[in-house]
Amino acid sequence: MEGRPVRPSTSDVLDAYVVPICLERAKQAGIPVCSWEISQGYVPLPAIIYGLNYFAASSDYVVVNNGEKAKEVIRHVTNKGKYPFCYQNFPGCNHSHLYRDLWETVGSPSTIARLAAMVYEVSQSLS
Repeated sequence: MEGRPVRPSTSDVLDAYVVPICLERAKQAGIPVCSWEISQGYVPLPAIIYGLNYFAASSDYVVVNNGEKAKEVIRHVTNKGKYPFCYQNFPGCNHSHLYRDLWETVGSPSTIARLAAMVYEVSQSLS
């Protein structure tokens, strides 16, 4: 209302809630993210699965480490195959290691501070 540009823009804020766009923007900005893909049915294990349908919340995800659980989750997040989903694969990890590694990363104040600073820099550079 004062004539100053709003940062981040509305489209950037909305894009932040679309998991693949958010992950790719973070990657392009130099923020470390695990590789990700969009799929209709295949997911290597272990993985984190995110729904991409209209009703999916970007904060909802499921960690899967076996085929039966993956099929169940994929059926749910794709609405029985109607929508694609996004996944991040963690090769060489099992379910317990995945949680332990994420906890160690989250539990490290210097790591959090570094990542928060990188995210803040990206948000400031958006027009």
